[in-house]
Amino acid sequence: MMRQEQSAEPLWSVSDEGDSAMLVLRGDWQPGEGQAFPSASAVLKACPSGIKRLDVDAGALESWHGSVLPALLYGLETRLEEKGAALHAGDLDEELQALLDLTRDRIGDARRPLAAPLLERVWEVLLGAGNATYAVGVSVVLYMKGLGRLASGSVGFRARDFLDALTQSGVQALPIITLVSLLVGSILAFVGALQLQDFGAEIYIPEMVGVAVAREMAAMMTAIVMAGRTGAAFAAHLASMEVNEEVDALKTLGVSSYDFLAFPRILALTLMMPLLYLYASAISILGGLIVSMLALGLEPAIYLARTFEKVALYHFYIGLLKSVCFGALIGMVSCHIGLRSGRSAAAVGESATRAVVISIVGIIAVDSVFAIVSTLTGA
Repeated sequence: MMRQEQSAEPLWSVSDEGDSAMLVLRGDWQPGEGQAFPSASAVLKACPSGIKRLDVDAGALESWHGSVLPALLYGLETRLEEKGAALHAGDLDEELQALLDLTRDRIGDARRPLAAPLLERVWEVLLGAGNATYAVGVSVVLYMKGLGRLASGSVGFRARDFLDALTQSGVQALPIITLVSLLVGSILAFVGALQLQDFGAEIYIPEMVGVAVAREMAAMMTAIVMAGRTGAAFAAHLASMEVNEEVDALKTLGVSSYDFLAFPRILALTLMMPLLYLYASAISILGGLIVSMLALGLEPAIYLARTFEKVALYHFYIGLLKSVCFGALIGMVSCHIGLRSGRSAAAVGESATRAVVISIVGIIAVDSVFAIVSTLTGA
């Protein structure tokens, strides 16, 4: 039995062969005005109802458009798979077959349900977490070895590069640290005033702001700002050097890329973070003082006296330890990602983004560890 489309072009016909059929394509399949192309449904209507196999004969095909014919073949393949049948297109030319494969890969991935590869997605997440943990461990070991070489006097970086990293990690970060810290201190004092006013306990605002700033907010907010500012800059800089093959040039000369590029940046961040933390603490306390003066009429002398009297030094010791850990974490993550980026312009931006995201997640995770330890020890 033979069924054929009545229009002149494009020409197609389907011949029945029991539970299989043959789709014959011929003529010109270029789109034109008033040109009607068959859909997958139209072709399947011409096929036997219980079809198990559909073969495609494109030997008489003269020309075809880059999207019409691959879309038709992919639609037929999808509809046949839903019915438990198969499409066999063995005599397609290489270009048409390549476009069909590309359509299958791109559209097939987009149409794949999220629930189907659930175990694969879980495995990918676990594998990524394992790789990240391994990378952190490797970075810590390399950093400790670098500190050992520094103590022995065999440094592998230039003093000028280290000073540049110190400047970028310290002095240049002061404006944004000042703004963020002032706002954080002001917000803490304002929120505390809203609650303590109901009990007539506004006098306790200095202690509340001081303890919150010393133990948590100054170290964490400074670390988050530095991750978004300096960490991203370090990752993007090293990634651009990777793209320009400057890192490969160092390796060719026998120079360790970690010692020459990564270690001075990590060391600079580790050294500058405690100083930035102390500066941020002072500015945050100043922000709380301003709000207390303007909103509550609290005397500055009383505010500062209660801060120095009630906020114990061990709160600042905890904050200093956190800041050191945060600085080393940001530096190691940023430099590790930057030195292992791809070799394209997009890889540079991707490295900066990944460095910021991973650093912030790591900061929160490390801070939660400190909180658990403090709770267990009663510190």
